[in-house]
Amino acid sequence: MGWNDANGEGKTGRDDYFSLSPNTTKLIHILLKAGEEPISYWTHYIPLSNGKGRSVICPGRDTCPACASGKYKTSRKHSFNIYDHDSKTVKILEMGNTVIQQLGLIGDQFECKAKGWSDIDISIRRIGQGLETQYVVIPVPVKNKLDTTSLKLHNIENIKTPHSEQEISNIISGKASSEHSRAPIQKPTEEVVTPADINFPWDGKEGEEEQQQTSTNKSLPFGKYQGKTLEEVYTIDPSYVKWCSENIGDVSIKQEARRIISGEQDKQPVRAGDEKLILINKIQEILNLDKRYQGKFDVIIGKMKEATQSPTFPNGKTLLTDYSMDELNKLLLLVQ
Repeated sequence: MGWNDANGEGKTGRDDYFSLSPNTTKLIHILLKAGEEPISYWTHYIPLSNGKGRSVICPGRDTCPACASGKYKTSRKHSFNIYDHDSKTVKILEMGNTVIQQLGLIGDQFECKAKGWSDIDISIRRIGQGLETQYVVIPVPVKNKLDTTSLKLHNIENIKTPHSEQEISNIISGKASSEHSRAPIQKPTEEVVTPADINFPWDGKEGEEEQQQTSTNKSLPFGKYQGKTLEEVYTIDPSYVKWCSENIGDVSIKQEARRIISGEQDKQPVRAGDEKLILINKIQEILNLDKRYQGKFDVIIGKMKEATQSPTFPNGKTLLTDYSMDELNKLLLLVQ
């Protein structure tokens, strides 16, 4: 479990989990102590006959009925306590590998893993929804240090205990009642794959989101559209090509997916209310993909401050959604 993991009965309800609506930004404070790491586990999403589904925590490949079937979606998850500045309450942040890796880089940059997270907050933005969901995290210097001594933390180790073999079998067969649900009932918001698609290791050192694929042509060598070209897939499932453009390790596939998506976007007229979001997305893509900024969060913050410094905001703005169009255009010029 922990940062490197991303390369029992719980009474906790959904209100105790941190949530973020599409295209919104929140400020949080990580409540991990020095040397403490996230709780990590594998989950399976099991559809039910009523159209809903159950998320279960895998007890291990050797004993898990969901693993044995090979047909249920699998995802690596990580949880820890955070303070939500918006609601002023302690929440459980449960995320996949992508967000945890970004936070891990920030932890390395600011030595938070060894010294604790007291000096920085985290601005986290959600873009899109469903399979198109993306998260962007940026460190923000703390203005007023949070007194954590009186905060009541959730006992995540007790909440995130694996389901038993019998529990999972009952859920698959439809015998389990909803009142015994422990894991949140929630459909996956990110693209996941099954063990039948990719043989990922179970030692926690590599998850489905970081699988490296190799390809000598534009046909997909894996997954449910194996053998089809990305152009063919785009005509029947554009969201899958979108996922490939963001998550596949094979550079040639990722670039081809982005070329297809970019070409289709160029054909679409821009609506009046979309200009700001498009500009924000363009800036965030540069900050995420350009090697000049990867892991260099002090450089990113410097650029953001330079673009918004004014008598009203002498230290610059830290949330892109607060920027004016002029400030966003200035920031775009600074990061290009």
